[in-house]
Amino acid sequence: MSATQTLYNYQCTNMEHKAPITNFCACIDCLKPLCPECIQDHYQYHISAKTPAAVQSILNTRTNCERKIAKAIEQLKKEYEQYDIQYIFNPDEILTQEISRMNDVKLQMFEIINIFFKQQENLLENKVKENQLKVRNIGGIFQKIDSVIQQLEMLRNNLLTSPDPFTHFHKACRLDVKSLLDRYKSDLKKSIKSKELGNQIYLFLRSHQCSHR
Repeated sequence: MSATQTLYNYQCTNMEHKAPITNFCACIDCLKPLCPECIQDHYQYHISAKTPAAVQSILNTRTNCERKIAKAIEQLKKEYEQYDIQYIFNPDEILTQEISRMNDVKLQMFEIINIFFKQQENLLENKVKENQLKVRNIGGIFQKIDSVIQQLEMLRNNLLTSPDPFTHFHKACRLDVKSLLDRYKSDLKKSIKSKELGNQIYLFLRSHQCSHR
């Protein structure tokens, strides 16, 4: 008898048999150790009960039970890993990890926001520079209008005070007011191409009016 077999050197409980246990019925309704003399009677019992026998050697029973237990352990470990059960027992770890992830996302969002507003700042700066150039062009047109107004004021003054008004009559009669206005209106329309200039033009006109009060 091998060393493995001697581990199961138990005597049958049936005193008439006086034999060691060599087998085991693994039927769930049975689970009974058997000696060689019990086996035949045990098969007859299952035939009468109309249930399947599961008689195995002690060694095979041990091997099958060990495999069944190992399979249960393996499946339970898979469930453990699948649902990250360790977090239940270590909440500090999951808290640290999730806060770290949130901080990473927050930094990414800040970077995206900074890039967006930097682009908007550049667009605004370019637009303001462009509008400033247009406003300067408009300023030049108003300077021309100012010069014409001063000339007309002088013509009117000479017309009213000169002892020889005929020369001034000629200039006044040749004055085409409509053409004069149309020319400067056209120049202004070319410079004012969008509503975005409205506020800047308004402020320019206000400052222009204040300087002539």
